[in-house]
Amino acid sequence: MSREAFNAVVSHFLKDVLDRIAIMSMNDELVASAAPLAVKHALPSSDCLQLASVVSLKKALEPAKEKLILVCSDKDLCRAAEEEGIELIDPEEKDALKKLDRIISQTSC
Repeated sequence: MSREAFNAVVSHFLKDVLDRIAIMSMNDELVASAAPLAVKHALPSSDCLQLASVVSLKKALEPAKEKLILVCSDKDLCRAAEEEGIELIDPEEKDALKKLDRIISQTSC
């Protein structure tokens, strides 16, 4: 693949990713909201911070009727996210692509 083709592919990938992925900064409020999740779900601190971020983002997106999907293969984090009402896709599951297609078709309507 030429450098030009590679750059074009990377550019398209980044545009697609940045249109669909939220990047959140760490702050005191987020860290504080992770502590009860650690107790409730018995997760390591890094997983609790991820879960707190997802829960916070879900709440922020609800008024706009935006859908949040967590992509995660960590079984404990997946379980905790589901308990918190977070929809997710585990890329290691055999039906992950079908689930993704279903979600995309629901949001495209």
